[in-house]
Amino acid sequence: MIRLAISVIAIVLGVHAALWGEAMTDKSASQRFCQAFRDRGWVTAFATSTRRGSVALIDSITVQRGAEARGIYKAGPDDIEIGEPVVSPDGSQIAFIKTSRMGDQIYTRVMQMSSTGSALRAVSELRAPAGAIRGIAVPSPLAWSGDMKTIAYVGEIKNSVSANRPRQARDRFAVHNLALIDVDSGQAKEIRIFERRASAGPFLPTQAWDPTGRRLVYAYDGQIFVLDITTRSEERIARGEVATWSPDGDLIAVREHDDSASGMEGDYVTVAASAPHERALLLANPRPRLSLRPTMRRGFFGEANWSPDGRFIIVRRYRTFREGSSWHVFDRTTGDVDTLSGCSVGTSIGGKVW
Repeated sequence: MIRLAISVIAIVLGVHAALWGEAMTDKSASQRFCQAFRDRGWVTAFATSTRRGSVALIDSITVQRGAEARGIYKAGPDDIEIGEPVVSPDGSQIAFIKTSRMGDQIYTRVMQMSSTGSALRAVSELRAPAGAIRGIAVPSPLAWSGDMKTIAYVGEIKNSVSANRPRQARDRFAVHNLALIDVDSGQAKEIRIFERRASAGPFLPTQAWDPTGRRLVYAYDGQIFVLDITTRSEERIARGEVATWSPDGDLIAVREHDDSASGMEGDYVTVAASAPHERALLLANPRPRLSLRPTMRRGFFGEANWSPDGRFIIVRRYRTFREGSSWHVFDRTTGDVDTLSGCSVGTSIGGKVW
């Protein structure tokens, strides 16, 4: 009887999934993604402003879970900067970087809290920036491991080897190391120190970890590297500007080099995580007509963020000079690309596959 019941449940779930997938094909890529986001309760988060008017100072964090949006953090009088929140792979936790003033001292910390808004705590202390500006939007170069026991960080840990180097005020966004922060203890360990200034990077994406929690992907000086955190061995797998790891661990999405002469962004490709790292086109940027006039940058840019089920890719795209940029969604199953509307996403997405 137990086996029969299990078989019936499996058949029901299979039929439900098939019907759901069939219904999804009748919609646009944006509608399909938003429906999946709502139905499966995926989680995203935003650094936002509670103020109205022409000057919108970043002073809060909002979490979107499925169809429900909820403010989970409001800046206090001592808070200066709130970084973009990064959602854990399962959607249960939020991490962000916060700079605050306490008396005459300025402190910068990695903060952790539940995506429901509870259990706020400081995880680790970073080196405070040379010039913090109240209310501006700043990144949080953080990435949760799959088991949520470790947060990878690119920047400067307070009292670390790299943080003790002299730094000019103009170098506040310069980065010197890749570190792993133990979430429970707050202890940080530098695993890669970048000795020289590069033309670009290093850039740590929000989806930097493979599912095993052993390897990280990042971009540095126009190259994509995979780092084994256990052996400290490093492998260059592609040329590119930024990369993200798929939820199943099989693929890494890479944005190739841009064409500075035409103002075009580079194409997006997938690179197999295992040798020989086979490459396939993921998302092509259109090529402009020849013109003697300089043009603004155009096309898709930034991180290609994977949905938790690996079906959708969320990426930003430049539109026009007046409109700026907007989020777009790419459905890997159908090949459709669409402007994202009907739901919103932040810089990271978490949640269960089903």
